[in-house]
Amino acid sequence: MGWLKHYLELEAPEQDVEATKALFRRRHESLVNLVRKLKYGAEFVNALMKLSPPIRFKEVADALSISPSKVTAYVRKFKSAGVRFVPNCATAPLGLGRLMIMVKGNVGRVKDIPYRPWLVSVTDCVDSTLLIYTYPFKEGPEFIIDSLKERYGGRVRWHIVNDEGARPAPHVDMYLVGKRLMDPIDALRRALEHPPTLEPSINMRRGPKDIFDLFIYATLQMNIFLRYVDIARIMKERLRVAYPLRKVGLHVAHLRKSGAFWGTTILGITETTTVTGVKIVTGSKRMLRELVRVLLRYPYVNQAYWRRDWDYVAVILRLNTAWGTRLRFALKEMFGIEELDHLFTTDIANVRVRFTIPFRNFDPFKREWVREPAEVDKWLRERGYYVVGISKNMGAGSGSNA
Repeated sequence: MGWLKHYLELEAPEQDVEATKALFRRRHESLVNLVRKLKYGAEFVNALMKLSPPIRFKEVADALSISPSKVTAYVRKFKSAGVRFVPNCATAPLGLGRLMIMVKGNVGRVKDIPYRPWLVSVTDCVDSTLLIYTYPFKEGPEFIIDSLKERYGGRVRWHIVNDEGARPAPHVDMYLVGKRLMDPIDALRRALEHPPTLEPSINMRRGPKDIFDLFIYATLQMNIFLRYVDIARIMKERLRVAYPLRKVGLHVAHLRKSGAFWGTTILGITETTTVTGVKIVTGSKRMLRELVRVLLRYPYVNQAYWRRDWDYVAVILRLNTAWGTRLRFALKEMFGIEELDHLFTTDIANVRVRFTIPFRNFDPFKREWVREPAEVDKWLRERGYYVVGISKNMGAGSGSNA
């Protein structure tokens, strides 16, 4: 596929279930201890929720009226304790929707899954495999769905198409009782009192401004605290693209203006590693939107997905299954839920792999998304950029779904 790869592979959780559970317990304990112990611990976390990457320490310092050096120290303390801050990524402004597909049984090697460059994650469930994709609005999701049905036949149990999604951005301190997180029911009631953080809007576009926006977007998915010089270095080392440092800020501005990030979110609010997916329908579009507003500040939500038609939402929760029935009743009482379909239950340790945005499938000549990897290498060379390790006499990367 050439040196310029389709995407970057993100770090997957440890595969040992017990080790992963222990890791999340430590992260949760560290987060709570730091929020309680540090003078501006809660304010620091809450401020980050509103900021889009790359996080400038001065932005945080101004929000808290403290010095940038103090922010640097806080970042170091949280990172050394294992607490992770990640970008809250929007995809609709980049011309991409979300697709969830459940396949019965094991799908085998990740490299053999159809249209692998569009994959977001692969997760093993009890007797099935959950595949999450992005798909281009221009093409629609059918080419991926049809390919999976052709490969796996009747093993494709269901698919859910979404236009946008986000992680929650809760104020952590609102949900703490001493050194523990409120139970899921009390936390849901508290979420009703939580000040607004995210509006579940949909800013659908045909694609990004240019290919470099996508390179930088993919890079920031790995680390929100990167400086411009770090971004340029990673583009050279990981993406194999040499790009002038002075222009990185221009593309960061493009991303922020387009709404490609909802802000920042934090991993480790709940120590539970059990992951449950549900599909929810309410009596009205207005009530469904209000439900999502609340869920986007609810600490037990891992991800929420919605559609422009507001006919249903798909929600991935992180909570012990023993709370499932009580939570269903609480949601029905508060939001008039008509249907709540259980989709899957698994453990976060069963996530096999995660990927960044499929930037190689954006054709820089046509300035639109395409099904197969585009000739990005050729486009770069024609414009005077160079791809490290590729001779000017070589053709573009071959790229395939295999």
